[in-house]
Amino acid sequence: MKFLNFLLVLSGIGLSFSVRANELSAFSVFFGGMIGTSILSYSGGAVDELEAWKNPVTNSTVQLGTGCGTVVEAHLMGNNPFNYLFVVVKNASNDAEELLYDQIQMNFSGGAARLPVVLQNASPAVMNPSQIAWGFFPFPSKNDFEKANALTVRVPIRKRGSSEACWIETHFQRNQNVSDARSYTSSTSFEMQIGGGINVLRSGAQRDFTRSGGGSLELGFSGYNGPHWGGTFLLLSDSMGAIDHSKTGSLSKSAGMDENLVAFYLTLGLSYRSALGDHWTWSYDLGPSLAIASYNRIHQDQKDSSAYFALMHRLQLNYRLGRKQRGFWMGDYLIGVSLIHAWVPNGSNAEGLSFGGNLLYPTLHFTVGL
Repeated sequence: MKFLNFLLVLSGIGLSFSVRANELSAFSVFFGGMIGTSILSYSGGAVDELEAWKNPVTNSTVQLGTGCGTVVEAHLMGNNPFNYLFVVVKNASNDAEELLYDQIQMNFSGGAARLPVVLQNASPAVMNPSQIAWGFFPFPSKNDFEKANALTVRVPIRKRGSSEACWIETHFQRNQNVSDARSYTSSTSFEMQIGGGINVLRSGAQRDFTRSGGGSLELGFSGYNGPHWGGTFLLLSDSMGAIDHSKTGSLSKSAGMDENLVAFYLTLGLSYRSALGDHWTWSYDLGPSLAIASYNRIHQDQKDSSAYFALMHRLQLNYRLGRKQRGFWMGDYLIGVSLIHAWVPNGSNAEGLSFGGNLLYPTLHFTVGL
């Protein structure tokens, strides 16, 4: 069983279709160890069965079809960018058969009729007696699942050398009591972001020795296990500029301490995102931050640094410029604005300076999602 699961993983990350001999006497045993296990897919990370299309009795999307000496087992699965038809076919006849997988029909109750996304120049998968064939077949669009309540899949099989195909049907029914936005919403699993802006607000102790208007840079990485919830890592730099020595007596310019302050905020937190139509999305990030303030002592040719903690949250509005899809890969390109707020508790002191206060940074950024 471990060997079979290993083959399934291989089929998910690179093989558009595979054929292997199998000596299992019971076809259902093959899936006994697979149901409920995440399997790697072509794009977008691990796939799971679609919750809204599971049979409440079996807690699975599995459907069986038989005919022409062939047994078909089909599942509806998905990840963030794609939904997949996962099919396993066993040749139970005494003759060699061919599976015409590029002609599999996916007929939705709303009237949409689709063919799977397959590699170009797909040739039939040949199965000798007792052999099985399996594969992941992406649906062209998740949108077809939003209004559909039923789905009929027709799998064409023909004996090798014959020109006529035998069609084996499997039927899926949507569970109206289950809401699963992931089954019909296409989204990215990973986002990388780079941007820049300025500081427009400093309150509290920081306002006493430095100024607003310093430049800021942001570098962010986010991962999502669905259309909404995920985690984020944000690196923000804040160029505070030179210390105003007229406002602090603890540091003396005459002592050769013409400091330039730069603070770096490393934030790890939660992220929530939501769509506002076809092209617009918004997101909100919240998490604790480790801040490191770097002092560049020009006259002494010396650098010092001090660390303190902050709480940071970020509100984003993004517009999708485009989406590229090639086979089993999908990428989004977005431009947007962020409003980043950091709160530093009072008592965060270093080198005689208190960093407590509130900071506000509007930024403009570019995002790539995969």
